[in-house]
Amino acid sequence: MPFTTHLRPPIDNCRYQKLAIDDSFEARKLNHSHSAVSIKILHQGSNDTRYSHLLVATESWYRFSKMTAVNSNLFKQLMSNYWQQKIFLSNSTKISQKYIALLAKQESLATKNDKKKLLIGFSKALQNGRIDAHTFGNAVNIDPKQLYSSSCIQYIWRKNFNIIPPKSLKQFFFNKRNAYFPSEKQKDLLQILKNNHLPLFFVANNSKQIVMAEPASQVIEKGGLLHAMSQWYLDSFVWQKDNGGVYEGWFFVNPKDAEEYKDFITSKYTRSHDQHGLRLFAGGMSFYYSLNRLAPPRTEFRICPDLEEVGQLITNNSYRRNVIFDSRQKYGKSYFQGQPIYFIEPFAVKYKGSKSIGQYYYTRKEENVERQYQAVFLNKDVALEAWKQFRSNRPKHSIPENPKLRVYNLEDFLKDEENRSKTRDNTFLLVPGLDTYQAFIASNVDSALFKLNNSDNLLSYLRNSQLWSRRLVGSLISRQPPA
Repeated sequence: MPFTTHLRPPIDNCRYQKLAIDDSFEARKLNHSHSAVSIKILHQGSNDTRYSHLLVATESWYRFSKMTAVNSNLFKQLMSNYWQQKIFLSNSTKISQKYIALLAKQESLATKNDKKKLLIGFSKALQNGRIDAHTFGNAVNIDPKQLYSSSCIQYIWRKNFNIIPPKSLKQFFFNKRNAYFPSEKQKDLLQILKNNHLPLFFVANNSKQIVMAEPASQVIEKGGLLHAMSQWYLDSFVWQKDNGGVYEGWFFVNPKDAEEYKDFITSKYTRSHDQHGLRLFAGGMSFYYSLNRLAPPRTEFRICPDLEEVGQLITNNSYRRNVIFDSRQKYGKSYFQGQPIYFIEPFAVKYKGSKSIGQYYYTRKEENVERQYQAVFLNKDVALEAWKQFRSNRPKHSIPENPKLRVYNLEDFLKDEENRSKTRDNTFLLVPGLDTYQAFIASNVDSALFKLNNSDNLLSYLRNSQLWSRRLVGSLISRQPPA
């Protein structure tokens, strides 16, 4: 049955105009000793009734008032404070907002402080995973009309040693993000990426540990053995997908952007830089791809696009000349998703009076055999330069002076290649901008050819042990804590 809550204001403090009720109904009052809220169950009846109460049609506000009111049951109160608590969230409406404002005027200072503590604790519980994040995921998948029509959504706030049951024990023994990596298709793509010599730049310390950006929520909740144990349990047995703040590791297409990122970290964390140092490293696409697919829980490795290329593409009208956007690409006047890549579209060719449709391929000699690759350009100017070279090598063919370029993004392109039903006869070749290669050769960037195997994992553990040993010794001989 639908509930209607009535707020009975104190007569001495405020007065309200009577609300005329045209419908007739029978009412049953459920008065609470510590609250001015009464519940009316509506029925079609016979007699007209007039009330001087404010009507608010929502069940969840009654539950919230019951939850925050003084509870005479000591056992339930202890369970709510130290084991688990039920939270009801409902849609906000103009009527409910007025109800909250009126209810707040009648609350004592102690009640307001209790509500404030409740909201602060609830926010922290959301950040550190004490409230099952998958509940929110299920709520997002609900049809908006169905969600709006529902009275409220219930969440369980687990406290102290009340932990979420494990989703699956096999998560502890396999990679949690991609348990079956690499599949046969992913192996083919990995081999193609290894044959590409596109450098991606990242910032690491002298121990070759990638610098990760820490989420703000983790900085707030850092500290405490109980919190650390809780995070380990959630990551090992409960985690299914990232729902909040994550650690971010950035790979840069343009070394200038990576250098700027390193300088910012150096200026922000001077003491840590002095102790551990920061340098630019270059890794291949296969290294990034493996890290991206095998990242631990609450950790993501992403590509930072060439910011200069993106800026030219979305702000310069002349730069977009002869460029068409892929139908799957997300872009606008002030944004572009991912790292731009360019493909030369099929073109009309005239040769000895006959017409045909030509296809551009990047040709490269390998072991005295010419192989053709689908060219994937990361810079428009390089694509135009390659087209000029292509035309000059075919003087007897009538080829358009300017090619038609299709722009897409690198991240989605890798997903498409990963999900192909079969491998094409010719593989693709990633062609970076000329400035990237020149900056890479001229700078003091260390080449990092990492391999994900047992020996490298062992070396990583040894480096971590050496690092923490140095920090322990440093903390004993220095007045400042290790950075």
